[in-house]
Amino acid sequence: MSHIYETPIDPFFLSCLGLLKLPGIENLTTFLDGENAILRSIYLSGGISSPLALSNDLHVSKGRIAQLIKSLMKKKYIKTKINRLDRRKVEVRMTPLGESYLSTKLEAAQAFIDEARRKLGDDLFASIIKIIEMTKLSLGGNEDGKSE
Repeated sequence: MSHIYETPIDPFFLSCLGLLKLPGIENLTTFLDGENAILRSIYLSGGISSPLALSNDLHVSKGRIAQLIKSLMKKKYIKTKINRLDRRKVEVRMTPLGESYLSTKLEAAQAFIDEARRKLGDDLFASIIKIIEMTKLSLGGNEDGKSE
């Protein structure tokens, strides 16, 4: 038998996995990668972004971003245009259809969050947020969770 099976599994690891198995958690995790992550990033940047900013935010290659942008354009969720001040740059914006789609996803995420807050209570919920923020900063991320 391999040594890997003799090593105890870390409780933090198991707790994180447990969170990922919660009913409804997919309403949050949907924003972590792929097309929904692109839409989330554009939304959080005020409705306009660039392929480079998206690549940096999502920590994926510019080629992968180009594929995702093409797919989202095909669905008519986003549109691109050349920046009028700097023709070397491309702007990526959500369309009304993309905003409607994202709004539905955000409502589902908010419903999950509201349910968690209701079940945990405001004080415990606020403590969990504080612990998550402290963990992000302690492990090398900034306030947005991005590594520095």
